[in-house]
Amino acid sequence: MRIGILCEGEKTDEPVLRLLLEYVFPAHEFLIRGVSKAVIFDGGDIELARLFEQGAERVLILWDLLPTGYQMAVAAQWNQHPSRREQRHKLLELLCNSEHLPDHLRQEAHFHAHRYGFPPFNAKPVPHPRNGIHHLRLVCVCYTTDGWLLADEGVLTSLANQGGPAPRCSAPHPDECANPVAFLTKYYKQGRHRRLKFYNKADHNIIIAREYLTQDRIKVIRRRSSSFRYLVEAIEGWGQA
Repeated sequence: MRIGILCEGEKTDEPVLRLLLEYVFPAHEFLIRGVSKAVIFDGGDIELARLFEQGAERVLILWDLLPTGYQMAVAAQWNQHPSRREQRHKLLELLCNSEHLPDHLRQEAHFHAHRYGFPPFNAKPVPHPRNGIHHLRLVCVCYTTDGWLLADEGVLTSLANQGGPAPRCSAPHPDECANPVAFLTKYYKQGRHRRLKFYNKADHNIIIAREYLTQDRIKVIRRRSSSFRYLVEAIEGWGQA
């Protein structure tokens, strides 16, 4: 199956997501498009339409809860506190009113809006997805996709030890850390890994992700992060349909 995924970060989240999903689902083909949060909430419908034009049979939008829209001048939310519900509402409103999506996908967006209890975006009845199969999924990561890399302290420690002894990593929970980049920057600065000592997410998240594959620890990310687990289960469901 060919699965299209719209996510944040062309040079950050996209390569990590591709690496993890191709490892977990070798039988599927992934069309992954990393963009800014502004593009997702202002033109996500256009990006989804392009993924379908490229041959995607199912599509999924994956975005980070932080930073919130009002911090980026994006109409994802204007509430002062992070709100997954408000961001999902804004995104579904865009998809339901889109002039770019195929009819069945727009209808499914209406179905999801109804399921989440949002006010109807038009007066038409809400149909069930055709053939009972969902072709669209929305996954909001709390707080950021970078947090997935905090799932296994042993993996992080073993990387820091490459080049000399380093303090053992004591990482926060992957779904509870609002700024995993700050944590990883501070932690790897204490180690002797020649590259990670000067950590930046664009260059080094992929190194950490590869180490999870090398040590066969992707299962730990799935066990500890609810957002990664939901993403994997959504794709598994498509494979069983």
